[in-house]
Amino acid sequence: MNRAMRVLLALLLVGALSVMHQSRASADLIWCIVDPVLIVDGKAVNLTVSVPQDQRQSVVSSSLVVTVPANVDARLAGASALNFPVSLNLIRAGTYAGAGPVPVTATATIVAVPGMPTRLAATQPSVGPLAATTGVSGTPMTVSFAVR
Repeated sequence: MNRAMRVLLALLLVGALSVMHQSRASADLIWCIVDPVLIVDGKAVNLTVSVPQDQRQSVVSSSLVVTVPANVDARLAGASALNFPVSLNLIRAGTYAGAGPVPVTATATIVAVPGMPTRLAATQPSVGPLAATTGVSGTPMTVSFAVR
């Protein structure tokens, strides 16, 4: 085997080993979720609050505050997970013009060990993903989206 081929093989081996030893990215984590449902004028939106599954026992508390216009029919329900406590709060503020998508803002805060990765996402089953963000424990995460 000539020198150029040996160098090429060595570089490939080093590259392969570095890929195998990379730390897991947040996309590779297995998430533990609590997923309350927001119903706005009869349309469902799944709100997903997540922490890494292997760290869920570290969650002390979590909160999800959802703000909708005062003049729309809205309710928030369905978050009962024993190992991942969450308090829900629906706030009605502002006015909806009555035509077009309904604006919504959701803010989640997870109290746990410092630096734990967190995630908040909104998905409307009839439409698809509406908004998502990631963060760390103790820091509020906010998404704004429109229910269609």
